Amino acid sequence: AVSIDFLTGLNNRKELIRYLSRMFDKSSVLDNNLHMIFIDIDDFKKINDTFGHEEGDRQIKSSAGILIKTQLDNTEIMRTDGNEFMVYLVGYNEKQVINYIRLNKWSHWRYHSQW
Repeated sequence: AVSIDFLTGLNNRKELIRYLSRMFDKSSVLDNNLHMIFIDIDDFKKINDTFGHEEGDRQIKSSAGILIKTQLDNTEIMRTDGNEFMVYLVGYNEKQVINYIRLNKWSHWRYHSQW
């Protein structure tokens, strides 16, 4: 099964499942702070409907590029669905994760962090 998203080059949902399975099998990882940030592009359907799927693809690539450019150590970035991404962080406390979210200024994205 292919585990790389063809549009962004990021890992996809299939790799996410394998990755999380490997992480939770390592007891040492469970001793660290674990965070998952879920990001989706606001009004993505409107972008596709108004400007076409090529523009939607550009928005997805641009969003992936921002995530890649600002990626921290001990993190994984994955495209989990059409306009949705997940960032998995290991070893960061809540304040560091919030600062990472603020640093990226994801004003046009909705984000959710679970810890």
